[in-house]
Amino acid sequence: MPSFEIEAIINGIPQKVTVKTEETTDGVPYYVCSIAGEQVSEIRNDIDDTWLQLWGNLDKQSVKSIGEEIEKVHH
Repeated sequence: MPSFEIEAIINGIPQKVTVKTEETTDGVPYYVCSIAGEQVSEIRNDIDDTWLQLWGNLDKQSVKSIGEEIEKVHH
């Protein structure tokens, strides 16, 4: 899957985030997020429309910001 760039608020600071769409073995999409070439998080949109972090140490607000920007690209 191709990657795309978004700008999200990470720890209170606007940053460019490169997002690569991946899929679990059962076909559920998740997003690998990198800043300046370094992977910082893997997130997915849960069935109740909540963005969950599968891997990484970002705070909930940062995960939510990334998720909202991903939604703008994919909707």
